Amino acid sequence: MTIKEVCEKYNLTPDTLRYYERVGVIPEVTRTAGGIRDYQDETMEARANLLKEARAQIVEAKKKYDTALEKLDYKIGRYEIAHKTGKLTWE
Repeated sequence: MTIKEVCEKYNLTPDTLRYYERVGVIPEVTRTAGGIRDYQDETMEARANLLKEARAQIVEAKKKYDTALEKLDYKIGRYEIAHKTGKLTWE
């Protein structure tokens, strides 16, 4: 498939597809004798798998941020109570 066909099929811009190729998100793309990229269907599966891995890493990082936010919210709440009562407790 040409870059245009791949972009239309997967709703990507040519720049995005070239970027994925450059950073290794998709395997190296073969070229025709004239130097035109010739995408094979197998690259789409590899790209999808790498994106799934990236998503899993983001989900894990989000869990850490959610935990940190919960701790901050707790501390903020305790300080707000302490401001009203004049007494800081961590119960």
